[in-house]
Amino acid sequence: MIGDRALGRAAAPRSLPRDAELVRRMADGDFDAHRLIYTRHAGRVLAYLVARLGGDRGLAEEVLHDVMLEAWRGASGFRAESSALAWLLGIAHHRACNTLRSRRR
Repeated sequence: MIGDRALGRAAAPRSLPRDAELVRRMADGDFDAHRLIYTRHAGRVLAYLVARLGGDRGLAEEVLHDVMLEAWRGASGFRAESSALAWLLGIAHHRACNTLRSRRR
């Protein structure tokens, strides 16, 4: 039997795992799952942070890094009662508030 690639056809796309599955895999230490969650959601989280932090993109990028690190560390606490994006935005909100609070001091 000749495969699709041998015939010059693209292989059928594999279905990508859902976010809840990726977060579960993150909790098990899967770096690729974390990378995929980042790829899917970092743009929206960054846009939220830029708006929340007064347009300071550099600061927002720093906070995004902290958000994704906290998501990696706290993945086992994700209960999938909301979307992974909502979970990440919740983390981002708390991190942004803490950042703004510390900058006022």
